[in-house]
Amino acid sequence: MTLLALLACREPLSPTPPDSGVEAEIAALLADLTLEEKIDQLHGSGAPDADGFWTTPDNDRLDLRGFRMSDGPRGLTAGVASTFPVAMARGATFDPELEREVGRAIGAETAARGGDVLLAPAMNILRHPGWGRAQETYGEDVHHLGAMAVAFVEGAQEHVLASAKHYAANSIEDTRLEVDVQVSERALREVYLPHFRRVVQEGRVASVMSAYNRVNGAYCSENAPLLSILKDEWGFDGFVESDWIYGTRSTVEAANAGLDIEMPGGRYFGEPLLEAVQDGTVAEGVVDAAVTRVLRKKLGRRDLVVPGPEVVDSAEHRALARRVAEQSIVLLENDGVLPLQPGASIALIGELATVANLGDDGSSASTPSAAVSPLAGLQAAGANVTWSADASGAVGADVAVVVVGLTADDEGEAILPGVGGDRDTLGLSAEHVALVTAVAAVHDRVVVVLEGGSALTVEPWVDDVEAVLMAWYPGEEGGAALASVLLGEVAPSGRLPVSVPVSETRCSSPRTTATTTTICGRRRHPASMPRSTARTPDSSRSARPRRTSASRTGRAPARRASASRATDTPWSAGTSTPWTGATRAAGPARSRACPAPTGPT
Repeated sequence: MTLLALLACREPLSPTPPDSGVEAEIAALLADLTLEEKIDQLHGSGAPDADGFWTTPDNDRLDLRGFRMSDGPRGLTAGVASTFPVAMARGATFDPELEREVGRAIGAETAARGGDVLLAPAMNILRHPGWGRAQETYGEDVHHLGAMAVAFVEGAQEHVLASAKHYAANSIEDTRLEVDVQVSERALREVYLPHFRRVVQEGRVASVMSAYNRVNGAYCSENAPLLSILKDEWGFDGFVESDWIYGTRSTVEAANAGLDIEMPGGRYFGEPLLEAVQDGTVAEGVVDAAVTRVLRKKLGRRDLVVPGPEVVDSAEHRALARRVAEQSIVLLENDGVLPLQPGASIALIGELATVANLGDDGSSASTPSAAVSPLAGLQAAGANVTWSADASGAVGADVAVVVVGLTADDEGEAILPGVGGDRDTLGLSAEHVALVTAVAAVHDRVVVVLEGGSALTVEPWVDDVEAVLMAWYPGEEGGAALASVLLGEVAPSGRLPVSVPVSETRCSSPRTTATTTTICGRRRHPASMPRSTARTPDSSRSARPRRTSASRTGRAPARRASASRATDTPWSAGTSTPWTGATRAAGPARSRACPAPTGPT
């Protein structure tokens, strides 16, 4: 039996014993609430309030304050707040304790602003690297996902109620509102649910958000088998809220299946739910059970620590954002050029080098008070750097650093037509490939910095450059973190939390219009995740002849650091183990084709 199967089959943790005092308060409140007041506990108020929080109604008569909810996978989205590296970048750290700090920081900022429900973490498994919202999750391994999500929840819930999302089997963006994931019981329990089980039983998460999609024919918000697993099997004592607007599809079916709160309004759980109770299609006991779960967490808010407003985008949190970004950067390739020589002249190339590339513009988009681009980061570090949009700026410099990758236009939550969504390709755009190729044609010391939320294939240009770094969407301090790595102050200690195919031909298309996808068996996920590169040993850099500088430009090669010089210039600052200009990140080199189902979920 695999380790994953053992983890999936282990005995559940005992549910937290109910607090008899709290349960008595709940019983008294239930007896005092009218049916109409009970219904008000089970839906949102509509539009966000003046501070940007999504709310549920207050009950002034009984002094029951409604919830104030905000997204936050990479930072609070209600107002200006710290913006951390995206979850995929944090997944690359493989450091749950560091993720606990991030959860604690985002939770503190949410509470300081007056919020009490943080709609994070997003923890769906990455089934295809082209998923548009890949950046919001931690990777493709259920053990890794569970460990990181539990840490985030435990940190956040020192200050707010966390909401684990999206339950369940939500791994596609373009057709998320209608796709029906046909999945076997074994695959569901071994691949798609174990990390949610951990966050419920180990993390004691306060709420769970149901997904938009269907699973085995039923929408997740009215999927009785899924919600029964959550509440009856796992002992979840919190509330389930729907995803926004199209996350609730019915009144009777959803209420009887176990949905507790419709968000953001009361289209189904407002007047229609009241009428359903009155005509007997929904028992009042069903409403009472949902209200009990809501009240349990409302009363539990009294134990949360609410910090002052000074914590929001504080110096401490900016320092944490930088530390996370530094530890998330992955060294994919290095042929002796990194770390850069002290005082080396750096030609920084590409439009993305001047942009603080924070991630998509969907529900997870947060706004920092300031953000550092790669150019600004190198300038602040005192580097000898000049910038150019094209390859012309590379001539004459000691090293050329090209920043390319993805933006919110290429991937992300599909809210506006033509923006974000699932990716069209796993490779760079034709413009970015041309830029890297042009720079490599005029310089023989080229470092490529990749930005994006998931896997990026590196053919056909990788054998024409000397080093490749994966920087993800690195947050508000990303430029400063990148400078620290390039200049040798910090080692690029990240590991890939996602498989990278050798080429696009190894994968089914990341974008699909399929409305049904069938998962016949389980996908094997090793419990130990660190990976460096998808290139197989027989196609590694050492086995391929490199084009010389003369063949590229007809001129003498620029000064190149020898292997001994790279060894003499360790990446050591900020790490417990000195680095020595390694050729690539440690870990097994492997190639693994992406799954080829009828369409990614």
